[in-house]
Parts: sequence; structure tokens; C-alpha cells
Amino acid sequence: MKFHDGTEYIAVSDGFVEVRKDKVSIIVQTAETAREIDVERAKLAKARAESHLENDDDNTDIHRAERALERANNRLRVAELK
Repeated sequence: MKFHDGTEYIAVSDGFVEVRKDKVSIIVQTAETAREIDVERAKLAKARAESHLENDDDNTDIHRAERALERANNRLRVAELK
């Protein structure tokens, strides 16, 4: 997001954005600024999700693991923009 005094990068989950002439509204479950992201935690979450995806166990929820991997990758990309 751009502000008068600079730019702030934010990792967001799925949601909605409404852009108007003078205002932007963002409705999401989670939003973290680059400074708020715990990089080590995101790396662990990424490794855990990748492990679940590599597992051939029928109990693995593939959709959930894919979403977790997307969230972790998003956090890591945004954290690099500090």
C-alpha cells in the first residue's frame, strides 16, 4: 500500500478488494506487514506443507497443504520487501 510517507508491503489471505476514486477497502481474514512476518515460522510452515504434499498418505488433505504452501510463500515474498 502506498501512503504519503512511503510504501508498506502487506501479505494478505484470500478476500475482497474494492477500489474507488478516493478509497480502497480490503476485506481479508489475515494481513501482515513485512515487519510483522516471522520469517523462520514461515519457512517452517513452508517445509511442513511441502512435506505433506510429498506424502502419499491417503490422510493428507492436499487442498489444505497447497493453501498452506501458498500462504508461506506469500509471507516469505513479502518479508523480502522490508
